[in-house]
Amino acid sequence: MDRSHARRPHRSDGRDAGAHARAGARRAPAARGALAHRRRRRLRAHRGRVARRRADRRRLARTHRVVAPAARIGQRARRRPRRFSDRHRSVTRRARALLIGYVVVLALIAFWPTPVDRDAGPILRAITSAVPWLTYDRIEFSANIALFIPFGWCAALGWPRWHAYVVPAGLVISVVIEMAQGVLLAERTASAWDVVANTLGTTAGWLIARRWVVGRDQPASGD
Repeated sequence: MDRSHARRPHRSDGRDAGAHARAGARRAPAARGALAHRRRRRLRAHRGRVARRRADRRRLARTHRVVAPAARIGQRARRRPRRFSDRHRSVTRRARALLIGYVVVLALIAFWPTPVDRDAGPILRAITSAVPWLTYDRIEFSANIALFIPFGWCAALGWPRWHAYVVPAGLVISVVIEMAQGVLLAERTASAWDVVANTLGTTAGWLIARRWVVGRDQPASGD
């Protein structure tokens, strides 16, 4: 075998290995610096996320301290009508039944062909003679007020959610009654003072009912 043709180690292999080693040694600090920089960036990002989470928790805690009492108040306010309706459901039914009977009586009084106080003339004259300042007009005005107090009271208790419309309903009903008396009944007369008195009576009944409801609801709200 001819050994002249055998492969001899290249002289530059040693030099190349040394150059690679030196280049690696030069790159090592840069790589370590880049790795340290990436670690610092990750650490700063992690600290930023932790700080944001803590700030969010503190903000939620402050919001909870402000919102939670209002939410509890709102829950109590939402529960209160249900508690009121459960407790006074029988009162509502009775008020509606009384209102139906009252409407029947009111229709008989309002649309009676003749004045309902015609037979009470001697009694009225005795009252006016005993109390001079208590004239017939004042007695009639007071009677019209008293006539519509049950309407305001029964309507406010029978339909508590619609209590704000009780007084306007009393006004409309009074106007309709007076117009019907003036147009359909020959012996009855329409009067604007009757409308005023009926509206005042409705308002008085509504106020009495609302005061009664508030007085009944206070012990329940304090539980």
